[in-house]
Amino acid sequence: MEAIEMDRRWQLVLDCLDCEQPPFGKGTLVRFRALLMSKSFDRRLIEKTICMAQK
Repeated sequence: MEAIEMDRRWQLVLDCLDCEQPPFGKGTLVRFRALLMSKSFDRRLIEKTICMAQK
């Protein structure tokens, strides 16, 4: 797998901050994000994160 620069926010979420080799290809991340959005899970994740942060 070629080294692809990954967004630092995703590195933090995936616990691979400053890794030289990403844990998977960029296409996998793009497909995963599209699936989350198609089921509105992206909004649910944000809502749950806000709720937890308020506690």
